[in-house]
Amino acid sequence: MRAIVFILLLYVAVLITNQFSILTEIINFNLTYVWPQIFVLIAGCMIMHRQRNKTLSIDNLQWCIPVAKASIALSFMILVVTLPVSGRDAKLAAISSSNLLYYITLINSGTLMVLLCSLLQPVKIVLAKKTFIYILLALVFFSLTNLSRTMVFYFAIALFLSNIKLDVTKKQLSALFLGLILLMALMPIFQGRTDNIEGAIGRSILNIIFYLSYSFGLGEYLISNVNVEGISTGYFGYALSKMVGEPLNSNIFFDNKMLYDFVNLGVSDIYGSLNANVMYPLWSTVYVDFRDYSFIPYFLTLLFMYVLLSMRLLLLFSWFLFRFCALGFLISPILLRDVVIELIVVLSFQMFFIKSKKWRV
Repeated sequence: MRAIVFILLLYVAVLITNQFSILTEIINFNLTYVWPQIFVLIAGCMIMHRQRNKTLSIDNLQWCIPVAKASIALSFMILVVTLPVSGRDAKLAAISSSNLLYYITLINSGTLMVLLCSLLQPVKIVLAKKTFIYILLALVFFSLTNLSRTMVFYFAIALFLSNIKLDVTKKQLSALFLGLILLMALMPIFQGRTDNIEGAIGRSILNIIFYLSYSFGLGEYLISNVNVEGISTGYFGYALSKMVGEPLNSNIFFDNKMLYDFVNLGVSDIYGSLNANVMYPLWSTVYVDFRDYSFIPYFLTLLFMYVLLSMRLLLLFSWFLFRFCALGFLISPILLRDVVIELIVVLSFQMFFIKSKKWRV
């Protein structure tokens, strides 16, 4: 099963980081903390594939084309406005300094997540070449707006776990992937961090390996950090901290800038200084709240996903499968306001599909 392969890849990334680094503390793939996350991913993927085998419904994802076009238009708008700005940090600062650009970026990010989650719907999916190309273009344009490869990386995970049928020849698929991989590998040059092509490609490969292990390092750092105080409520996070935390001066972890502070995990012979931030995984925030009973909220999440499936809310089901079950290994989906906006976008699309028979699967 691909879910198990994905988990093994995470484990290998942790092994490589430990092997080629001098760490403050060894990064562990600790099953005591991680097993509920492993269970819910495998169970969620099994439900998805079993439902696909049972259903006669087919989604060719043609509706993704106008969505991808809208995303490209939003990205193009940001690219034009930030064209004079060079370097990733400067572009992010320019976007953050404008409320309009900032929220356009968040809405665009949520729109792209709709495209990625559509691949994990529990129905038979046939992805045509035209649709596939539009999704790739939307991802590329968005990556150029903030000079980040994160969304493309998420796309690779979604495509791998979905195991959908691609109506694309092997030659065409190889050419498309080769172009995408080359562009993403050269991203450090666009970011202004190097002008060496060979170095940029090598650094990009190492980024994937070490970024995967960062989450496990930060997860254990969070769990063992005795300085974290207040009510964390990791399964409610940002939204609850705004409603309750600010008036009561609680939820210190989620309101504290420690989320954005870099934690030095050590130094690597092949990568350099291991400064990690933001990548606090879901399993660590849940363990902080529930300790040995951390399996309970995961079980409830899985039960909720089954309810969504029974109600035919397929996009919401796939969003929980992807955000909570898969990406939960890497980052908690409830820590930042970005995902709150993203959920609003996903809900909007789900309601549109309910009301419009034309777009129903």
